[in-house]
Amino acid sequence: MSGHSKWSNTRYRKAYQDAKKDKKFSKIIRELHSVVKDNNNANIYDNNKLKLVVNKALSYNMKRVTINKIITKYHQRYNRKYIHHNVNYLIYYGMIDRITLMIQCLTNNKNRTINFIRSILDKYHGIICNYSVNHYIFQQQVSLIYIINNNMDCIIDIAEQLMPNDIIFNKNVIEIFFSKQKYKDILILSKKFAIQPSEIKFVTIPYIKYHINDNIKQKLISIIYNLKSNVDIKKIYHNAIYI
Repeated sequence: MSGHSKWSNTRYRKAYQDAKKDKKFSKIIRELHSVVKDNNNANIYDNNKLKLVVNKALSYNMKRVTINKIITKYHQRYNRKYIHHNVNYLIYYGMIDRITLMIQCLTNNKNRTINFIRSILDKYHGIICNYSVNHYIFQQQVSLIYIINNNMDCIIDIAEQLMPNDIIFNKNVIEIFFSKQKYKDILILSKKFAIQPSEIKFVTIPYIKYHINDNIKQKLISIIYNLKSNVDIKKIYHNAIYI
């Protein structure tokens, strides 16, 4: 029939559908960018907002590979900016089943970090505790490590002269602990002895320890694993003892 073209109709219909699809995809990409930036967490299992946006993208037939590329791109871009601007060192304390957690963080967004920690602890029926109540549970000490090589008596003599807080004997190593306040004195005195320590480092040790069973042990491992998925969280200490 004259005046009618199947290709012309298809072209205009497809152009309209593509424009509509591009508009939806652009909106989803902006939402992915916003969610990754606000939470700094590219794991959909720990980030509920991201999970909702991903499900929305899949409902619009966006490919999973494309979604993952977008998330990775924005997450890496934000992390590069995040490293250099307004980074603060913070310590939070949490408690779950009588176990105290000390969580050390480097973050440029205090609210984002504390909300993430609170969400993980709430998931396992834990709470965030006050610093003044729990800071005494952990002590920072200086550790001197000596390698045993037919010199056990000499190392023991050194330990007695330095008056340590504790001594731990392992198979090939003796570790001697001192309070943090003695650090400068220990450095000066240790240089006077014939045997030098193989390593000197700061360690955080729980002053009050709590024995736990296998069920609480598995819960503790899960909490630590989930917390470490966030780049803001650098180190986690606890006062649990288990076999």
